[in-house]
Amino acid sequence: MLAPAPFSVSTGLRSHPRLARFAVVPISLAGGVVVVSVPDGWPRVVATLVLGGVVAAVAPYWLAYAAGARRPADSERAAVADAVEGSVAVQLRVVDDTTWVGNATAAGILPGQRYVFVAADLFDVLDADSCAAVVAHEVAHHARRHVLLRHSLAVVAAGYVVALAEFVPFRLLPTVAVGAVPYLLVSAWVVRRTELAADRAAARATSPTVVADALTALVDAGLILGETSGLGRLLTEHPSVDTRLVRLQTAEAGYSDGRGDRT
Repeated sequence: MLAPAPFSVSTGLRSHPRLARFAVVPISLAGGVVVVSVPDGWPRVVATLVLGGVVAAVAPYWLAYAAGARRPADSERAAVADAVEGSVAVQLRVVDDTTWVGNATAAGILPGQRYVFVAADLFDVLDADSCAAVVAHEVAHHARRHVLLRHSLAVVAAGYVVALAEFVPFRLLPTVAVGAVPYLLVSAWVVRRTELAADRAAARATSPTVVADALTALVDAGLILGETSGLGRLLTEHPSVDTRLVRLQTAEAGYSDGRGDRT
């Protein structure tokens, strides 16, 4: 069952999603001012980490406002009801404006405040089983703490940069110049691993064939890219669809001969 939702976006908020886009810059500047106003040294480093945690905690509310999220209609809820049942309670929201959430995304790190946002178009493009697979994939990001991990990658990096600026400022620029690309490569690799892990979880919740069918349908509809080449393949946060399909075929074969783990 869907957990009761303590948070709801009102009609007034949904009618002004563009306001959220224009507010990104001033809010970011305000966050910078807060950090700079904290005393030098470790207090400023800690303030950076705390601010990053706050951003992660309020992210689902911001996305709900920015994307004009709404509660799912009865038909939408019924299509994915099984996918949102499990070890972690999530709030399901549907969005018509996919600028902020793409096809689907998981947001929120606090218990009881974990959200899955799904594009309304998916319910038209995909059948009920495929929709359930997409939602199960996003629920897995919550269940396996992937959302927290992804935010942590960014927050720790920001804290490290602030620490350099506070304690060894002469090393700041060289370290950032040398370390930026390796950090991006490692971060992207970690996120790709979480995507594959979420695919496996979705395959257990539905079946490998259903998840594969959902990916194929999304590619056919032009909603996800089929392949990324060159350096982009190393920097992208999503594995190629071909890689995901091969992994799913392997999982299907494992289930067929009894080696697959459906727990």
